[in-house]
Amino acid sequence: TTNTSTEACVVIGTPDLAFASADGNSVYPEVAVWTGFAQDILGEEPITLAPGESAMSQSTWRGSGAGAVTVAQVYVAPWEGARRSIVNEPLDFETGSLLEVTPWTAAPPAGSVG
Repeated sequence: TTNTSTEACVVIGTPDLAFASADGNSVYPEVAVWTGFAQDILGEEPITLAPGESAMSQSTWRGSGAGAVTVAQVYVAPWEGARRSIVNEPLDFETGSLLEVTPWTAAPPAGSVG
């Protein structure tokens, strides 16, 4: 997520996510917080974003079995109740799949390497 305002903003916790299949039906994975291998580093610390700065969150899941409905669109908001942006991204999980999502972290500046 990128701060497109003229003022600093704060994000905390994990993004608000929703998912839809290609035919527009909702897909409901089980969403859990994933702290990865750096449990002492990642947490629910507030991230202050100056105008133009971005935050990122990562996710992990196991692919679903044969016959799974593929997610076609991801709806993402910086917090619950905020306006969601639509990302057209095919993902191979289904209702009931475990989707683990990291808390927000500061994104590297655009154009940076590594």
